[in-house]
Amino acid sequence: MKLRTQLIMLVAILCMASCEKNDEPEINLAQDIAGVYNGQLTLSVGSTAMDPVENSKVTIKHQENGKAEVTLAGFGEGAMSFQDIVIKDVVVTKGGNDTYSLVGDIDAMSGTTNVTGNVEGTVIKGGKANITFTLKPGAMPMSINAVFNGQ
Repeated sequence: MKLRTQLIMLVAILCMASCEKNDEPEINLAQDIAGVYNGQLTLSVGSTAMDPVENSKVTIKHQENGKAEVTLAGFGEGAMSFQDIVIKDVVVTKGGNDTYSLVGDIDAMSGTTNVTGNVEGTVIKGGKANITFTLKPGAMPMSINAVFNGQ
């Protein structure tokens, strides 16, 4: 009888120990690529290419939820002028060779204009960034394709 009780208690202890919550911290991949990237922004609307924007800037910050905040610095002039576009909750995944992929939806403001669209691209840790922003500002019927290449 005593042996049976001891075995039951041992099984109960083992079950409780194996059901503990895993307290290892989550890895925030956005932290690996957080930083300021400087480069060139190539713009097009439909099949019409515009002059590239030199000295363009993209900033990547990590969010507490494990996703990234990507900011495309303001660009353009006159009626086609954009203020900084801040894109939150961009999903970051890790591939091989310190390469990270970014994917997200854009629903942001540039000044008083609502900008929708999507962002996707790749960033090499400590290296180059190649990010495509598909932007639809306000009621504009066509999207602006903005391709950033920098480091």
